[in-house]
Amino acid sequence: MELRIALPKGRLLAGAAEVIRRGGIRIEGYDDHSRSYRFCSPPFQFKVFREKDIPIQVAIGSYDLGICGRQWALELLSRFPKSNLVSLRSLNFGWEEICLATCPGTGISSLEDLKGRKIRIATEYPYLAESLALRMRLREFTIYPLWGNALVYPPENAEVALTSISENPCHLFGLFSLARAEAVLIANQKSWQEKDLSPFTSLISPLREEVPPPVFQNRMPDIGEKLPSDAIRFALPDGHQGEPTFELLSRAGIHKGKKLRGSFYFGLTFPELWAKVIRPQDMPLQVAQENFDLAVTGEDWLWEHKLCFPSSPVRKLLSFPIGRVNICAVVSQEVTVNSQASLRGAFSEFRVISEYVNIADWYARRNHLSPYRVIPTFGASESFLSEDGDLLIENVQTGATIRQQNLKVIDTLFSSSACLIANEESLNMKGKRISHLVDTLKQASEQEI
Repeated sequence: MELRIALPKGRLLAGAAEVIRRGGIRIEGYDDHSRSYRFCSPPFQFKVFREKDIPIQVAIGSYDLGICGRQWALELLSRFPKSNLVSLRSLNFGWEEICLATCPGTGISSLEDLKGRKIRIATEYPYLAESLALRMRLREFTIYPLWGNALVYPPENAEVALTSISENPCHLFGLFSLARAEAVLIANQKSWQEKDLSPFTSLISPLREEVPPPVFQNRMPDIGEKLPSDAIRFALPDGHQGEPTFELLSRAGIHKGKKLRGSFYFGLTFPELWAKVIRPQDMPLQVAQENFDLAVTGEDWLWEHKLCFPSSPVRKLLSFPIGRVNICAVVSQEVTVNSQASLRGAFSEFRVISEYVNIADWYARRNHLSPYRVIPTFGASESFLSEDGDLLIENVQTGATIRQQNLKVIDTLFSSSACLIANEESLNMKGKRISHLVDTLKQASEQEI
């Protein structure tokens, strides 16, 4: 009997590979240098995913077993308490601390300070955060669900961050540690009851590593300058868009190559302009909620936001010739579909995989793909085809990864590049200063063309 097992990429990959190797299972190529998502070691079929996708795939029964961080299993169970997910054992590596964190400027130094006031919680774990807020009987709270970088939001955009960390950021201190989170072996409950999983589980034992000490020392460091109340709050992207964006700022004379303090607020040479580095995926919603006045994000994420919130107060001011990608419909080379026109009727049920859940839904409806369901993913989406999905809506830059994974592009939805977005209320309140900044960035952008 073949067992299907979901393995993590990223921070847990090395530990997972070591656990499997010590169990006597050989998986050639499962390492940081591999570009493959599929490995076979009979009677096991392995598939590699982003860590946060694994509990979902195991819970819905696509995989019998998986290795992921405990925090992602807890997040899924907080949202779906009756889901078919069971945690089998700790693997004793990949330790992180799930905690509430804040910093000077919030007026919060204990859990009691959270009660009786409006609390904004920035987090990658919105359902864990909601569960915690309800248990604490917080009277008024708002949860900002994020793709990442929750620690950059206090104190200006949120009072606290609920996050998992492995080391103490210099500008924060901990309020409350919810749990110690480590890598765990999880199983689909039906598989656990109906299949013999022992050929794998009997070989997997925890690594003998010492549990690290608590991350937080509960100290109150000095974080330097505070954000001026009339500042123009500017969100800048991390990841592959980060470097070309800072090059653009340098050409504009806004950023002079000063050493930045991590991902947190820093002043630029432009008067009263302050910036934070956050995920481009989070920017349209954060600008809409007036946590930032301006942001450099992708047109793809702007459209994703607008499809969900058509009346959003977010406006595009400029497009930049950086971060160019095409948003494409992709299928496996193994299927006979070669164009959008031949999609209809190609599958009995369309499993549409994408980070862009609203764009994917729009595309499926526009092309009358019925019946269909959109399966959200947090990255490495190409790993889902063809076993776990039929159609992928994905950003494609060169197409090399698509070809390498034996996939093909059958339709291009639109082209996307980096763009400058703004909140309409910010334009009304800070219009003259923002206009000067826009003109400066436009001139610098045109120098590159």
